[in-house]
Parts: sequence; structure tokens; C-alpha cells
Amino acid sequence: MLRRLCMALILGILMAAVLVPVASAEPSRPGKNVFPFTLECDGQVIEVVITGQIGRGELWAPSHVVGSTSVFQPLIFDEIIEITPIGGTTETIVNQATKPNLKGHLPADMVTCAFDDTKTFPDAVIHVVGSTTGVFTPKS
Repeated sequence: MLRRLCMALILGILMAAVLVPVASAEPSRPGKNVFPFTLECDGQVIEVVITGQIGRGELWAPSHVVGSTSVFQPLIFDEIIEITPIGGTTETIVNQATKPNLKGHLPADMVTCAFDDTKTFPDAVIHVVGSTTGVFTPKS
């Protein structure tokens, strides 16, 4: 159960609902459903937050870019997730995924971003490292 919850949480953090409006207000406060992350995209460090009901099946969550109305929409993931329950043994999960509806047609304005983040929760410590390829919206 903990493995499944942690996996859903991390996947939800890095991915999720495709239908988040671009003009959404930027989430600025940490909260129950606000998760901050740092991406390094083409040498530029970008702070993002992901919001929503993490762990409810969302897989491709857009990340709100802090300080703007832009979002990063992930399309491809290549990541390693390490889940260490408090007092337990680390479990490693390798996740490689491409958004299903792409059907081989990738946008020309795609950007690849790296991430390496550790989050501590009451029941576990989760370390996620890897890369994601996607697009920023609104397009410039």
C-alpha cells in the first residue's frame, strides 16, 4: 500500500491532468496539494509547482512556472524513483513513459529538463532523479 501510494504521489507530482487552464493563478503557498520542484532546462533553472489531488490517477500534470502564467507540459519521462520507508529498505523504481496520445508526432518546440529532488514525508523519504521532455505554454 505504501509503495503504491508513494508511486502515485511521485507520478502525480511529475505528471497529471492535461486539462489545467493556462491562465490559472500561480500557486504560491506550500500546501496539502502544492508540490514545488526545480527543473534545469537547457542550462536554465526553473522553479515550478504542481497542484492537484495527487495520487488520484493523474499522470501528466502540467507544472506551473513560478512567477509567470506559463506551464510546463511534460510529454516524455525517464526517471528513477527511490522510496525509503522510515526505518525500512529502499525500493527503486525505473519509470520511462511517453504520453500516449502523441502517436509519434512530437512538437518542434520541445525542451528537455533534468530534475533531482528529495521529498520527506511522515512515512518515507522519496528521491526522484531523471529528465522530462515537454513544452512550455503559452508558446512564445
